[in-house]
Amino acid sequence: LEPGFHNLQVQVGSQISAPLAFNVLQPQVSPYDQVTGRVGTASETRAIAFAPNGRYVYAVAPFANAVFVIDLKTEQPIAAIPVGDNPYAIAMHPKGTVAYVANLLSSTVSVIDVKPDSPTFNQVITTIRVGLNPTDMAVTASGGRLYVANFGSSDLSVIDSNTRSESYHQV
Repeated sequence: LEPGFHNLQVQVGSQISAPLAFNVLQPQVSPYDQVTGRVGTASETRAIAFAPNGRYVYAVAPFANAVFVIDLKTEQPIAAIPVGDNPYAIAMHPKGTVAYVANLLSSTVSVIDVKPDSPTFNQVITTIRVGLNPTDMAVTASGGRLYVANFGSSDLSVIDSNTRSESYHQV
């Protein structure tokens, strides 16, 4: 059908419906439907997370055992952060303080400082042992807990991610 308004009727057997008006839209390509650029990372990437400040994106690279940090203003990698074996997933704390990286083959979660004004910015500040083969993670909206899905042990690890808690970053 040509773009514009049309009337549609449906016939089943001898019964015909009342006409129903509908509009056929013309497909259009917008700038949002196109790739605007590519950023080289020197290794395959699997998952990404944006820093809440909107300046950086963190991309896990399983074969490099690293997380690449991309500056979104320049669209260039600025750091490669070594993490555990075969990083598989990444989750950003809602307060923008740390990123959590699930390391599939080392069964750990690396915690990366993502605060630009911190002396340990873009460094692993702790590593947490979790169940076997973690494959996915989610931080609660309040930031109080990190849930880690462990494929190999068929369970979830629950990590205290409340910075004011005595059991901060403990399973």
